[in-house]
Amino acid sequence: MKYKKISIIIPVYNEERFIKKIISKVVKANTLNIKKEIIIINDGSIDKTKTNLDIICQKNKNIIVINKKINEGKGSALKIGFLKSTGDIVLIQDSDLEYDPVDYPLLLKPFIENGADVVFGSRFISSQPRRVLFFWHYLANICLTILSNLFTNLNLTDMETGYKVFKGDIIQKITSTLQSKRFGFEPEITAKIARIKGIKIYEVGISYFGRTYSEGKKIGWIDGIKAIGQIMKFNIFAKNKMNEELLEPFARLFRFKKSLDYISKSIPITVVDLGCGPEIRFYKFLIKNSVIINKYIGVDPLIDNSVISKYKGNNKVVLIKNPLTKSIPLDSNSVDLVVGFAFLEHVDNPEKILKDSYRLLKINSTAIYTTPTIPAKKVLEFLAYKLNLISKREIREHKNYFSKQSLIELLKSFKKNIIITHKYFEFGLNNLLFFKKIK
Repeated sequence: MKYKKISIIIPVYNEERFIKKIISKVVKANTLNIKKEIIIINDGSIDKTKTNLDIICQKNKNIIVINKKINEGKGSALKIGFLKSTGDIVLIQDSDLEYDPVDYPLLLKPFIENGADVVFGSRFISSQPRRVLFFWHYLANICLTILSNLFTNLNLTDMETGYKVFKGDIIQKITSTLQSKRFGFEPEITAKIARIKGIKIYEVGISYFGRTYSEGKKIGWIDGIKAIGQIMKFNIFAKNKMNEELLEPFARLFRFKKSLDYISKSIPITVVDLGCGPEIRFYKFLIKNSVIINKYIGVDPLIDNSVISKYKGNNKVVLIKNPLTKSIPLDSNSVDLVVGFAFLEHVDNPEKILKDSYRLLKINSTAIYTTPTIPAKKVLEFLAYKLNLISKREIREHKNYFSKQSLIELLKSFKKNIIITHKYFEFGLNNLLFFKKIK
């Protein structure tokens, strides 16, 4: 195949010192007579990067610059660049001079001579010059590559390399599925190309001139921890339609299992699941665990329309796609079990919800709620915003955190008519509230 154009995608953030030099190197670089398309994504830089780019573009009208107002990260910038690209080959070029465009011929030869679909530039199999820097960074890269290889069944030596080159049609097909906004792009793209049947992946040795933090290096130890999560997410949970963060399915399953101690398996039950989620997973969990369902009633404004369509006509499943701003639209004394997993923290009126749960229950029937404790707030925010291990949206929407005392206080209006059990679980980060209606 003859390649006519190579798109060189350069994500940039606060590189006023190096941007002119790297672009000069890219413009001059040897691409084996393949025409260049240079696309620069300025990812919300707050230094003089944009000013320098404006000057460069005045001299070279063929360079495409996309200026973002907000910094979102390398992955986000690359996605924009991929969508804009029109090349037969697409190459990622970091803007910090750690990767030298003089290596372009090495990266392009496998496409021309071997019919490659993807080429990785490895810092660890090269005879090219390589600046000696941080041992722990080197070790982390090796460990992350091995972990990635365990799941992808590839034998890469440098999964985290900044030099990744793709056939244009391949990266265009993948781009719409990309989720990682920061450095999680590296394990995500590796996982996704590894799943393409018959794909030809090559690796070539490259030169590498790593920077110190005083010289502007941005990736840190937290990004390494996140990378572990991303490797797990995009390999183990690749088929998860909800695209959840790594810890979400584990936390949900643990909550569900906690509830089984309070649920009868010997008689058919009518269940109300408040905040049931898009895919009514608790219903599936009950069926899998041999709980006999007389009727399952899921209530959540986020229920997926495809799920509603799937269960339409099923007399045992009722789905109510409404926010709980008013009373639960069901008859009193009609339900055997009310559950609310990770639900009370999202509502404006938890006391009203609990009182309505009591109204729905038959005598000797139960309600089960799990909700985070007050100390959990900082831990959950760290897991969401720093490590991306749980959903940012979920944590952002939290309105309440509860102690044992504050939960029991919410039950005061009908406290004499119930038996209350409270437990802490997940290292004290979650409350398990159980109450049984006795009159």
